[in-house]
Amino acid sequence: MILASCYSGDDNHVLKDAQFSEYPKNVHNIFLVAKSIYLYSCDVLDMKTEVSTILEAKSTFDHRVLQDAHDTMAAYYRFSYDDGDQLDLIDPVLTKEEQYQLNWNLWFDNELKRIMGINSQLVCCVIEAIAFENTERGYNAEDKIIEILSSIFSIGQ
Repeated sequence: MILASCYSGDDNHVLKDAQFSEYPKNVHNIFLVAKSIYLYSCDVLDMKTEVSTILEAKSTFDHRVLQDAHDTMAAYYRFSYDDGDQLDLIDPVLTKEEQYQLNWNLWFDNELKRIMGINSQLVCCVIEAIAFENTERGYNAEDKIIEILSSIFSIGQ
C-alpha cells in the first residue's frame, strides 16, 4: 500500500496505518477470492483453460500486481467511512487502530465478495493480472481492474 493522500482531507493517518498493516493479508484475499470463483466456475463447466492451469499451480504472486486495486478500495473506504479519528465517549475495549483494523477488514472482506460475486469481468481481470503478472497482458488486466473498480465506486465520474 502506498501511503498517500488520495483526496482533499485524506489525512487520517491512524486509519491509513491500520489499512497499511493489513495490506499483505487483504491483497492476498483479492487473489484468493478471484481464484476460488474462477476455478469453481471452471469446475462447474467441466473445462480447463490456460489460466486455470496456471492458477492451480500458483500460490504466490507479486503483490504490486494488485496494489492499485487494494489502494483504490482503501481510498474509497477512507472517503466513505473515516470518522476523523474521533474519540469515543465511553472507554473503548479496543484501541482506535484496532477498531479501524476490525472495521476495515470486515468491510474489505464483505465488499470484495460482493463485487466479485456480481462482476465476472473483475474476477477474470484479477486472475489474468496474476496469471500473466509483469507482462503486457497482465498490465492490461491491471488497468482494466482499476477501470472496473472506479466504475463500481463512482471514482472520477
